[in-house]
Amino acid sequence: MVAAALAPHLTRSLALSDRIAALEVNRVTAGAVSASALEARLATLYGLTAAEARVAAGVGRGRSPKEIAAAHGSSWHTVRAQLRTAFAKTETRTQSALARLVTLREAELAAAKR
Repeated sequence: MVAAALAPHLTRSLALSDRIAALEVNRVTAGAVSASALEARLATLYGLTAAEARVAAGVGRGRSPKEIAAAHGSSWHTVRAQLRTAFAKTETRTQSALARLVTLREAELAAAKR
């Protein structure tokens, strides 16, 4: 009885892990996409400013807001504000959700490039 109740949840969990594995494969192949191309794509699709797109792309590539701020010589608070605006424009709420979205867009660019 318990196993029957858990079956739908296990199925969804396995399907999710398969999608994550596929994304990781795409992420490896997507490394050939330049940062500027990814940022331009994000700006076009979501109406991000250049700075917001740079922050979103950085988060998508696994960098923390403090790392992004240090790399671009801006304040951590400025990057956090740009990140909040990027969340609103992309309709995401967390850095992990934004990273997932950026990874998908990066994989699309890589696939279009082939």
